Amino acid sequence: GSSHNDAADLPDTRTRAQPEQLPDTPLMICWAGAGEPELPQRLQAPDSRIFRAGGRATLAQDDEVLAQVGDHLANQKHPVVIVVTRSWEPPTGELHDFLENARERWPSNSRVTLLPLASNPNQPPQSHLVQPWLRFTERLAPGFASVALPSTGEPNPYLAGSAQP
Repeated sequence: GSSHNDAADLPDTRTRAQPEQLPDTPLMICWAGAGEPELPQRLQAPDSRIFRAGGRATLAQDDEVLAQVGDHLANQKHPVVIVVTRSWEPPTGELHDFLENARERWPSNSRVTLLPLASNPNQPPQSHLVQPWLRFTERLAPGFASVALPSTGEPNPYLAGSAQP
């Protein structure tokens, strides 16, 4: 046997992906109840188009959201949509399938930005809750999806050289 006891060894959960800036887009999909009962004020704009999918929505409803968002994206030079999620709920196979379906149906240059909200949407999510979302985007088609953090006016702890909490 080995003299090394690996019970305290943690898996390597690092990821190459880093959170990006939240894109300027009026299109938002709230996934599986995220953003309920209300989205943070900073995410609401007069021209916002907010759709709901996943969770209790039927596959037909999800399909309708994909079609409606696709129609909006078709008119954009740089088509991008924000998908709002709950940071404390890990990414699901259902979301993966939804995004793969979106990639097949939407314009080829479409991009998705995942926005994991904390349970208190006015606070940034804890970094250990963001890591699974970053890894999730790495399993999707290259360049299709990224993660952004809600702007809170606080410095981004993910930038190299900044202090870690």
